[in-house]
Amino acid sequence: MGILQEGRNCWKLAEASRVKFLIDGAAYFAAVADAFELAHDSILIRGWDFDSRIHLKLPNREGRRFPDLGSYLNDLAARRPNLQIHILVWDFAMIFALEREVLPFFGPSWKRHPRVHFHMDGDHPVGASHHPKIVVIDDAIAFVGGLDLARGRWDTPEHRPDDTRRADANGIIPAPHHDLQIGVSGQVAARLGDLIRQRWLAVTGRRPRVPTAQRDLWPASLAPDLTDVRVAIARTEPQYPGNKGTREIEKLFLDSIATAQRFIYIENQYLSSAVIGDALVKRLRERDGPEVVAVISKASAGWLEGATMDVFRWRLVKRLREADEYRRLRIFCPILDEQKSCCMSVHSKLLIADNEIVRIGSANVSNRSLGFDTECDLAFEAEENRTIQQAIERLRNSLLAEHLGTSSEDFARTMEQTHSLITSIRKFRTDRSRTLELVDCSVPEWLDQMIPDSALLDPETPIAPE
Repeated sequence: MGILQEGRNCWKLAEASRVKFLIDGAAYFAAVADAFELAHDSILIRGWDFDSRIHLKLPNREGRRFPDLGSYLNDLAARRPNLQIHILVWDFAMIFALEREVLPFFGPSWKRHPRVHFHMDGDHPVGASHHPKIVVIDDAIAFVGGLDLARGRWDTPEHRPDDTRRADANGIIPAPHHDLQIGVSGQVAARLGDLIRQRWLAVTGRRPRVPTAQRDLWPASLAPDLTDVRVAIARTEPQYPGNKGTREIEKLFLDSIATAQRFIYIENQYLSSAVIGDALVKRLRERDGPEVVAVISKASAGWLEGATMDVFRWRLVKRLREADEYRRLRIFCPILDEQKSCCMSVHSKLLIADNEIVRIGSANVSNRSLGFDTECDLAFEAEENRTIQQAIERLRNSLLAEHLGTSSEDFARTMEQTHSLITSIRKFRTDRSRTLELVDCSVPEWLDQMIPDSALLDPETPIAPE
């Protein structure tokens, strides 16, 4: 029996006729734009953030600028007489107001098309958030991962610090941003459509219609990485009145870590979950356990996260290092310049165990992502299928090659020689501008003493408002 089990570590297992790994925002934004152009009946968007001012594609060779997202969706609805567009976004805490388009679609110049439906979802425990990033088109193709359709997400694998193409509506160039999305077609896309329709019904009392025609909407521009794969949809939903809650993603993390034989590769925005920490500590203490390699940001963005999540990360990393008797743990950040002054923002949410299972989604390695916020991940496993194993291996090699400034082919050859992630990474860690640097993760002692237990600031379950 494989790792993925409905009712334990996933909500649904469904067939995907095609699967595509989309590394970084430029690839994802272009793919979703091409898929939007094929829509007939339905576009469903669910996100933590949404910005109607972003552009999904760069200007073409003739200099023609792709319209902003809000104008584009309005125009698309006008061009397609049967198309209904539903956008469901977290009704965010005001602490994020300066980072967001405060009222998407409601600016002074906006007249939203009547078939573009926009709703902000604030139905959750106090202090929680709705964090999934899902797009579903005609129940035929869907995208899930760490990327919202919002500012600051677009970037290329080059991650040039001064790339003016990342400039937002105010002309500000955000920091380089690394992320992942996965595209799927077929039955699994329809199940993701069900998930968004259920939520829209719960918060508005109205259920978007289900597309009746079955269409193949996979863009010709998108070469699939795999075909005919069984994909799991895993969720986190908090327990509160009217919602019994689910912790499928937590179980998926734990089962993947427990079964790894050779290595566990993690990319994530955070590293603070107590239960994931316990699972990794157990594996590191085993004499013949797997290597554990994590790629994270050097520090969190903003004063609030720096004063909270980085403290919780330091506490967890200390535990991991104390357990690392056999020297199988490495925690890196991607460096982008020779002065080692620019460490890339890592926002991806990935776990690969051996070449057997891959999980990509919205969930961080934090307490709140496993029981407090709403999350959605996709995962699939090889179960000794060599084609799937090779696809997982290529994804891992591509990611590490990007971080190390080398080619995926060169990294793959080194892995064939060393059979070790840690040794292979060491061979490519040079003084050039692109490399992986070990992260110290420590914080000042006074800050560590000042910040309370993570149960208050990175809670596993809903807490009383007071």
